[in-house]
Amino acid sequence: MMLPRANFHLSMLTKREQEILRLIACGMSSLTIATALGISIHTVRQHRTNMRRKMDMRHPGALVRYAILHLGERRADDPQACRHDLLSSREREICQLVGQGLSNDDIATRLRISPLTVRKHRQNAMRKFGAQSTADFIRRVADAFVD
Repeated sequence: MMLPRANFHLSMLTKREQEILRLIACGMSSLTIATALGISIHTVRQHRTNMRRKMDMRHPGALVRYAILHLGERRADDPQACRHDLLSSREREICQLVGQGLSNDDIATRLRISPLTVRKHRQNAMRKFGAQSTADFIRRVADAFVD
């Protein structure tokens, strides 16, 4: 059985490693994770190697097995829910305001940040949601954030 070392705890992983582990539990491949996070596939592979080293696991499959067994309750059958988990708290906040119909300028005023910062957060959220256009993004935001 391939278990992490006895004194291992998830808090021993960096935030990025924990994020990647959650996405592995959602069934995402390294390439999909790299695309969703806007990082190279080499970086994802390096994080996976680092996690295996920290957990004292020799086989790559052991990491996947651990992710599924310990984080598997995370809606692996709903990729959109897993993508929602990718958002930072600020991106999530901006998505909620987009879902309410606010413009970038209105959001910037409300949050007391630059409209360019809002635009960048929206771009990042669009990429993480896999949206192909602004209309697609708004539809996905409405599905995810609007009751």
